[in-house]
Amino acid sequence: MRHRSVESIVTWVQRAMEQSYRYARFVSPNAFAYQSEDNGRSANLDAIERLLRKISALMGQELVYFGTFPSEVGPETVTPEAVTLVRRYCGNDNLIVGAQSGSDRLLQELHRSHTVADVYRAAETVVAAGLRPVVDLIFGLPGEEAEDVAATLRLMEDLVDMGAVLHTHTFMPLPGTPLEDAPPGEVDPALHPLLDRLASQGHQIGQWRKQEKIAQRTASGAA
Repeated sequence: MRHRSVESIVTWVQRAMEQSYRYARFVSPNAFAYQSEDNGRSANLDAIERLLRKISALMGQELVYFGTFPSEVGPETVTPEAVTLVRRYCGNDNLIVGAQSGSDRLLQELHRSHTVADVYRAAETVVAAGLRPVVDLIFGLPGEEAEDVAATLRLMEDLVDMGAVLHTHTFMPLPGTPLEDAPPGEVDPALHPLLDRLASQGHQIGQWRKQEKIAQRTASGAA
């Protein structure tokens, strides 16, 4: 990962404000990995605080959003100290946590740097700080088997009981990534009733349907 320096970000935020931009969001696959000294496995709290303090002073705390759309945070980087910085300097009412799967086997196969235990710990930490965890999950990942799906469903049920909001997606092979040649993801039809029930409860579950169709269309070479 590559990150802009605090000074560079401040400069561009100032220019954006001159063009009447009214709030700041950050784009990152893991916002808590900003200037991490171990490739994102732990948060660089000093760098994050320096960044958020300066941007908050420019725009006002309520107009700064960190670790939420269009970004997320890795479960392994979520600590009480990191979440406290978000509460202190940002207007977030949630943090998006990239869990992706409830299967440790699958997470290891995909070279994710977190475990399912990290996901539980992250959700608990976010809730304890007074924010809502919004948890991303992906169905149809390469190598996914029935027991992996069952593990993800157990995780989903536990997270809902903790007060989390779920975002579900279908795996889409993307050009230029290590999994670009993997088959498009599919969601087991047996899961549809549960996913529909969760959608009716306010979880952003429906995205998986659209992504499943896009992945299949892309893999077939259709426009």
